[in-house]
Amino acid sequence: MKRTSFFAALQIFILLFTGAVHPQSGWNWISPYPHGNVIYSMSVTGNYTYFLSNMNTVSVTRDSGKTAGNLSVYSTPKENVGLEQSIAFADSLNGFLLSSSGEFRTTDGGKTWVPTVNTGSHRVTFADSRTGWEIGSKSILKTTNGGQSWFEQTSSAWSSDRYLSCIYALDSLKVWVIPSPYDLSKADNIYYSRDGGKTWIPQNAGLASNSLNQVTLTDLKINSSGLGILTASIKETQSQTPWIPRSVILRTEDFGTTWVVIDSSIRGDLKSIISVSDSIWIIHGTGKDVENMTLQYRSTDFGGSFTGGTIIKPEVSNAFFSSSIYNPRQKVIFLATFWELYRSLDLGLTYSRVTSETALNVFDFALDNNSSGPQKALAVSRNYNEYLFSQDGGRTWSKNILEFSSQSEYMIGVSISSGISYIFTSENVYKSAYGNRKWIRNSYPGPFRPNSYFYCGSFEGDKLFYLFDTYAPPLYYSADGGAKWISSPMPADYTFKSLKFAGSEEIIGCGSYRNLSVENGFIFAGQSGGTNWKITQTKEILTDIAMTSGNTGFCLSDYKMFMTNDNWNSMRQVFDSAPNAYIDAVTFEDSAHGLLRTSNYHFYDTSDKGDSWHQSGLEMPMSMRVKKMQYNNQGDLLVLGDRGFILKLSEKNSQNKTEEQETSQKLKYELFQNYPNPFNPVTQISFSLHEKGSVELKVFDVLGREIKTLLNEVKDAGTYSVPFNASELPSGIYISRLKAGSEVMVRKMLLLR
Repeated sequence: MKRTSFFAALQIFILLFTGAVHPQSGWNWISPYPHGNVIYSMSVTGNYTYFLSNMNTVSVTRDSGKTAGNLSVYSTPKENVGLEQSIAFADSLNGFLLSSSGEFRTTDGGKTWVPTVNTGSHRVTFADSRTGWEIGSKSILKTTNGGQSWFEQTSSAWSSDRYLSCIYALDSLKVWVIPSPYDLSKADNIYYSRDGGKTWIPQNAGLASNSLNQVTLTDLKINSSGLGILTASIKETQSQTPWIPRSVILRTEDFGTTWVVIDSSIRGDLKSIISVSDSIWIIHGTGKDVENMTLQYRSTDFGGSFTGGTIIKPEVSNAFFSSSIYNPRQKVIFLATFWELYRSLDLGLTYSRVTSETALNVFDFALDNNSSGPQKALAVSRNYNEYLFSQDGGRTWSKNILEFSSQSEYMIGVSISSGISYIFTSENVYKSAYGNRKWIRNSYPGPFRPNSYFYCGSFEGDKLFYLFDTYAPPLYYSADGGAKWISSPMPADYTFKSLKFAGSEEIIGCGSYRNLSVENGFIFAGQSGGTNWKITQTKEILTDIAMTSGNTGFCLSDYKMFMTNDNWNSMRQVFDSAPNAYIDAVTFEDSAHGLLRTSNYHFYDTSDKGDSWHQSGLEMPMSMRVKKMQYNNQGDLLVLGDRGFILKLSEKNSQNKTEEQETSQKLKYELFQNYPNPFNPVTQISFSLHEKGSVELKVFDVLGREIKTLLNEVKDAGTYSVPFNASELPSGIYISRLKAGSEVMVRKMLLLR
């Protein structure tokens, strides 16, 4: 079979069996904004600039990033959990996204994506709306119909010990590639094609690797006049600091036939070249140390000389260069560091931050659920003494500074209730009735060990509970905001994981305890101040508690969730995610409706007070674990991710909740994504039945040929997991198919060896 028809067959089969992945509408970045993570690749088409980030997000701006409303965040497929590598658009609608776990295509400007054939490529580029190339470690693929089909271009111009690291297309005929050697002591060449990749001509940059220097060519741009710039990184292996590269800038006037060194003294790693015009050239990269983070070198004399240095100051957190691009239609340069997005409207003379000034690396937030007025919220960060304050339930935030008592102090938690805010630090408790000013500082009770670790705190108004020591934990109680403390001893070997209020006077806690060499769990219930405690030991180590109303509550272990209706006198299991994923977080909007998130990125919801849980159609615009979820009093869902972002889902803009619940209740079964995925060679395929019935579980290859029948029998309602061993199969894409009655559901699986 020819490669073209083979790709076409694979694409048709996968599209039939997978379909498009539709992002959940209504999600908005709160912090950081707009992308929340590292931007790996950018693409320009017309007025549109696209940004490919990790955590499975694609952002697009239509107005140079001027307004937040015109920078939208789209979800890439949730199957894509690998490292995002490259994005390119042929026009405003058609684009391709490459990652370490697959290839995806959009035909609606990034709103939805479908998986295509995984070619193993890591760079994609388009010269025009029809002609494009992909490069893998050693292969080149080309399309002449906008990506509908691809064919392989082979070459013997470079040796087999090279891998393709860079590709640049000036137009549909003139293309350059950089094959880098696996052995960095060998020299690199550039290869140029004048016929669209049919034949390749070597071009020597004149930089030879040897035992003292390791040379890597990093980026290349050439204009239609033949003027071009090349950057190279040289690591001096005999240097006292061999990890600090020295960058070289080279120039050509004849489409790369000959090169001249312009500057070889730059300490840092130059990675990205922007050609604004024949006269103006800009190069970005990462500096040599924390005092010299993101670099820019700029030329206004046709590349004859470059001047510059640090442009993103070191006091900006994680200000190491990631990627950059120029949009000629809007005359704007976008530059990304690890956590921030910048733009220049004056061709690189100055840069301003697109990312919101309120952006922080948040690790905890709290909503005031005991206030009748506008709902206040607090969020604390790892950024030393900065925190966020909201007066509208977390919809908008302002950044504030808390004056610490010492330079060694750092934040460890936050709570807010009845209009009173608390920020816990490593040394003090700060109290405020305003939330963003006039803080009262109270010291912790002694004796205090500097290495003690904060686990949990909770309060209602001025009733504050605080736990100090991980392995010998007395429970400290304060009824006046931390001015005075009462110690309530706990039995030895008990460790708290969570502490909540179950009413005006009663507290509920959970955690783990060690009985000889076995670690088990416990739940305790007690009165304010730690009186009349009742401790119930459990076999499961418990990590969190959620109270809904009255005597009803839920507690979590790594994989299971338990429910009580009698104030923890008895419990029953209502959810089990094993062996696929951990339970990340659970929250309740009211006593009947709840939401649960697992580490394999699935949401489950309940509408019957937690008695039953069903996989929800809700999706987040990234594949990341969740640390905390909470509804505000306006029905918005706030989600805190483990990378420090906050997302808000507006219920008014999301899919109708009632429709989702009705759809979930109509489902007779659910087929979950296999875990792990990708896998080698064994994976678990799990499914659930909502009623008793005949079940058939099979595995197919991408051509539709049956590989194996894993199950064909009648099963009772419940959740099941079946192993699939692919030890005798080659690497590639396989399809799991679950058939229940007349209904069929499929999932794509990736075997990597």
